[in-house]
Parts: sequence; C-alpha cells; structure tokens
Amino acid sequence: MVKIVSLKTGFGWIEVNNKRYDYDIILDHTGNVVKRDKSISEPFTSEYGHTPLSEKELQLYIKDRDFEVIYVGTGQSGVLPLTSEAKQMLNNYTTIIKPTPEILNDILKEKRRFVAILHTTC
Repeated sequence: MVKIVSLKTGFGWIEVNNKRYDYDIILDHTGNVVKRDKSISEPFTSEYGHTPLSEKELQLYIKDRDFEVIYVGTGQSGVLPLTSEAKQMLNNYTTIIKPTPEILNDILKEKRRFVAILHTTC
C-alpha cells in the first residue's frame, strides 16, 4: 500500500505523489491509479452534452473493491454530469461529490478506505 502524500490538479492533468497523469483517473486508498475508461459512458454524451459518469462505468470502478467512501471529482469547474442511474447508485454509499480541485484535500485527509473518480477537465 502506497501512502498518498500529495495531490495536485490543473486543467487536463492530475498529479498523485508527484507523478503526473494527463487524463481522468481512478484512485484508491492503496495508492493504485488507473485511467478512467470513459468509453463506457460515451453513448450518453449527446444526452448530457459531455461524457457523463454512468452507472455501468461506476460499477466497473466499485466492483470487487474494498471501500467505505466514494469520491467523485467533477472537474476543474465541477461540470462532469452524472446520469440519474449513477446518482441513484451513489445513494447507496457514503459519497462526496465536489469539483476536483476542492476534493483533493478531503482525499488527503481521508482515513477510511476509498475509491475516487477524478475528472481533470471542465
């Protein structure tokens, strides 16, 4: 398990422990980072005007993970849409949803097991 000691973000990028990622990421309490697979939610882009976080995509990130809280960083300006089904699904968990720059300090202070979906643009 890698301790998360630093998180930074700007438009189109996020940095975890001084390693930069130029795409949306999924981060968990173990320090594991994977690229967000937006292709799962792309069929909803025309409906939402932007690729949202869908229920199917969300299921991918929480399936088989051991966590107590879900973080959703909604981008630099906080405009990442969530489908209504994703919102309903998140109601079953302790969830924190904020613009990505505002959520990073919460993640750094978090003592519980978590999974974070972090959008880096808009």
